[in-house]
Amino acid sequence: MKKTLALLLAALLTLSACGGPEPVEQEERTVDTARSFTHFDQNAFCAETEDSIYFAFYYFWPYLLCVDKATGICGPVCGKPECGHDDETCNAYLGDDVLYVGIYRDRIYWVCSGSGYHDYVYSAALDGSDHRQEREIEDGLVPNDFNQYMVMYEGAIYLATITDSIKGGAQKEYNYICRIPLDPQEETEVILQEETPWSNYLPIQLYDGKLYFFTMNYEWVDDETTATCFKLRRWDIESGEMETLYAEDDSSFGNVTEPWVTEDGVLFNSYEKDDSGTWGMNIYKYEFETGDIRYLFSNDVGDYANHLGIADGIVAGYWLYSSEAEEGVCVYDLPVKLWDFDGNILVDETYTFELEQGYSSYFTWLCGRDETNAYIALSTSDVGAYVALTIIAVALDGSGARALGTGALGNSSGRQFVVQ
Repeated sequence: MKKTLALLLAALLTLSACGGPEPVEQEERTVDTARSFTHFDQNAFCAETEDSIYFAFYYFWPYLLCVDKATGICGPVCGKPECGHDDETCNAYLGDDVLYVGIYRDRIYWVCSGSGYHDYVYSAALDGSDHRQEREIEDGLVPNDFNQYMVMYEGAIYLATITDSIKGGAQKEYNYICRIPLDPQEETEVILQEETPWSNYLPIQLYDGKLYFFTMNYEWVDDETTATCFKLRRWDIESGEMETLYAEDDSSFGNVTEPWVTEDGVLFNSYEKDDSGTWGMNIYKYEFETGDIRYLFSNDVGDYANHLGIADGIVAGYWLYSSEAEEGVCVYDLPVKLWDFDGNILVDETYTFELEQGYSSYFTWLCGRDETNAYIALSTSDVGAYVALTIIAVALDGSGARALGTGALGNSSGRQFVVQ
């Protein structure tokens, strides 16, 4: 089915009075904020509470924004009367080059570059007040690489990425995971640093005191084919012990970007080519009891790793494409398909909306869910560093979708937040 999604807001915050949501107590949340939505690097970083979705843009605009789920209101998380949201005195100001935004207990945390090009961990209350610098991160601990995963768990930030270095005149790539405690008196810890011939993603999940992660190390067999060493491992936070749960050489599994750990196993996606040579995305589950991997179902909506999300009992497939264009406006279709973890289809719809022409890149990703909706973020940008983000609430009962606040950020000559 195809439905038209109107980009109308129920209410808008003016720049002189916007302040973000009231603080939400951790016990009231129905979502698992400790491990949800640890997606690899996109144009924006999102964190969810019961009532709101917080987000910050990567590079383009150094202010924390939020969307209220109930009203659609979108604006900087400031609360200062008459604030212009254009300098460091704004409560919503985070700093340049934001690398992560997450929520732990009753505060929001973020990692970004500060003075002297050092990386720091900062925090604030959920209403934007009470800014604190939690700790400086040691030089070289956070590599400046894409496809980073960061997630908060029990008083620490966990970082996983593929990094490289030059040794003996040759470039070496490494699977790299580290733990950064929020307490500056605790030392940071490198959990994994192993050489890999070639890899793209290092997805992580934390559950019940343990860190789970996949590694996919590729080696070229010839000019057209590769061999994959595929592993699922688990690291115990308390004991520091590492164990391999599953290993397969010359594996058919492709890039994994979205793991999710449950009581009885680990769901994950795999980007694979079928017998006809067509690439697609399949969903599997590693079962703790048997140690085997079981095929669940296929994502037949999008054919790339970043066209799928897994979190909190929801598997979401989505894909954005242009359907027509006229008079400076592009009409876009957004097919969305939602499954539960048993493979039952909850939603299978295509939503249509308009965007201005001139954008050079688009990203879509699952950024939250609650008892009634899944939230899908659509980010667009152009070469002039103009960025817009729309969050779409898709009803889990299939009754429709609505656009929440749409935030647009001007280029470097303006750097002004506007609501469309």
